[in-house]
Amino acid sequence: MNEEEIRRIYIEETGNNPPAQIHVYHSQDFKNININDSGFDGTIIHFYDKEKRINQMYTIARGSEKQEKDTWKPLDWAYNALGIFVGQSRSQYREALEFDRKVTQIITEELKRNGQTIELKKIGLGHSQGGNHVQMIQLTAHRFDQVYVRYLFQKSPQRTCKTSPHFLFISQIHQ
Repeated sequence: MNEEEIRRIYIEETGNNPPAQIHVYHSQDFKNININDSGFDGTIIHFYDKEKRINQMYTIARGSEKQEKDTWKPLDWAYNALGIFVGQSRSQYREALEFDRKVTQIITEELKRNGQTIELKKIGLGHSQGGNHVQMIQLTAHRFDQVYVRYLFQKSPQRTCKTSPHFLFISQIHQ
């Protein structure tokens, strides 16, 4: 998706003009995050409009794909089995968290440089595996003001404990 498509969808869905500034960030543009290519794919859309007092960042994590682009490897489904069900991998979660951190830093630095003071509201969106990513980011790092997920790919208690030492400590206390 690009800025033009976002503007068109915004008008179609709301019937209103979109915010003055729209920036779209794609995870594949941040090569240093996807060093080992775990299969993570995400987009962040930032809306800013001084007059309307809008400063919103939407972190959108993609759900599982049947087959990865340009490879036979089923990276998402291997991650679903080993990462989400068994709790043995955190690679996509780490890449999703790092993508959110880096883009948040870029946005806040740009806002500071321009003297903009409207508080940044962060929203996490995800479907299936992507819903799992934004939910885990919220549970472990509290990065969002709001989280919306559809058809969530449920996490296992083992994954929650292995992703965050804090949860492991709490689970040991309650045993």
